[in-house]
Amino acid sequence: MTQILRKHDFSFQVTSLHGLMDSIVAFRRQDWWKYTPKSDTSWYCKKLQRVKERFKTYPTEEYKVKEGYIWLLQDSNTPHWGKLIWSRLSIPRHSFTAWIFMHQKLPVLHRIGRFTHLQFTDCKMCQQSTETQEHQFFECKYAKDNWSLLLTEWDVKVQLNGMEAYIRSLTKLQTPRKLRRLIHAVAKVVIYHIWLTRNIILLKNKVYPVQEILKEIKG
Repeated sequence: MTQILRKHDFSFQVTSLHGLMDSIVAFRRQDWWKYTPKSDTSWYCKKLQRVKERFKTYPTEEYKVKEGYIWLLQDSNTPHWGKLIWSRLSIPRHSFTAWIFMHQKLPVLHRIGRFTHLQFTDCKMCQQSTETQEHQFFECKYAKDNWSLLLTEWDVKVQLNGMEAYIRSLTKLQTPRKLRRLIHAVAKVVIYHIWLTRNIILLKNKVYPVQEILKEIKG
């Protein structure tokens, strides 16, 4: 890649990405490997900084794309629950909601209240506790009724006394592969519909009976 960068009287030719970085460093008169971006540095420069930090432990000085890719795969921080989320049996919206759920990033009222001046953070489904993700899916009576009915319908055994127990029970299922994938898919369906029901109650002030949710899932 050839690129000409010009700024006032300063111009130079860059023949590669390495050349671009060398030129930037030369322009700043700093050692690239020791360079730390300032707080107001551009997003792109900060991303390059992360890449640099990642490759500081690369085993050889000579870099090849294929070898680098394999090295990154081995060095990946894939969570132990990763295979629970993405499968062909699941509808994408179910998988995506479950993915956010696993990262504990769903916008429950308690989480929103940390960044805003939200005064009322009570659970909209039971009105008995603060709406945290743990409460929303494992402590709320409405959520428990959802889990009980839907898992009984498909004869699925999952631990529901907290998120850690829930994930552990799904990752340690001693069942045939196809049945295990089906159980994972059902668990994601329940997560999605509990969250969907919560949003309907919050935004439309309308409560769905658990039996109606079961009909929608089957339909």
